[in-house]
Amino acid sequence: MNKRRVWLLAVAAGLFAAWIGYLAYLALMTVGHPTIVLARPQFLIADVWVIAEVKDLDQPITIDEVVYPEQAKELAKGAEIKLSNLSECKDYWAGPGRYILPLSRSDKGEYGVTLVPHGPPALPPRIYPDTEETRAQLNQLPRAKAAGG
Repeated sequence: MNKRRVWLLAVAAGLFAAWIGYLAYLALMTVGHPTIVLARPQFLIADVWVIAEVKDLDQPITIDEVVYPEQAKELAKGAEIKLSNLSECKDYWAGPGRYILPLSRSDKGEYGVTLVPHGPPALPPRIYPDTEETRAQLNQLPRAKAAGG
């Protein structure tokens, strides 16, 4: 082998090692701080977006804020409603607290957490903790801007 090939191999190996090191660094920085990403299609097909106090998955929720549309009268602040499928959200349940909930109304007039479209049917509906990060994402969605959110 000539010196040029050895030098190119050493440079390529060094760049590869640096890339793997950078990926390892990124992975270590997210271990304790997972990023929650709102499923945009879920919100785009939902009838109503609310911020609600969820005490337990089997109890009614208490509406704190209607984000979209603001004119959803039956879901005014302080209203308590029972969601038809909230108990299915256990994979996204982080304990009692405030959650962002995309809701859909059935033909029977009952509300439930909107399913994520185009996903496998076995996936449960998603709910999201109300944090600065998730609220910022919510405010970037088209309907939230149209509603003044």
